[in-house]
Amino acid sequence: MSLKGRTAIVTGAAQGLGEALAKRLDEEGCNVIVADLNIEKAKEVAGSLKNAIAVKVDVTNEEDVDSMMERCMERYGRLDIMVCNA
Repeated sequence: MSLKGRTAIVTGAAQGLGEALAKRLDEEGCNVIVADLNIEKAKEVAGSLKNAIAVKVDVTNEEDVDSMMERCMERYGRLDIMVCNA
C-alpha cells in the first residue's frame, strides 16, 4: 500500500518512537504533522523532513487538539493517519 500524498499526525513526535515514526511516514511519502509540547524540538524534526510542519500541542487540552486539527485541514485538507504516541 502506498502512503504517498497521505497526511499523518504524529503526537509526541519530537523525540524517541514518535520521531522515528514521523521520519518513516515521511520516507513513505506522507505529509507529516510533527505534534509535541516541545515546539523547538518539533520544529527541528519537521525541518529534517521533506513535507512536514511542527505544531505545539498538549493532547490533554481540547483547544490545543482542535487547533492542531485546524492546522492540518488548512495545510493539507485531509487527515489519513493519526498516530497517538504522546
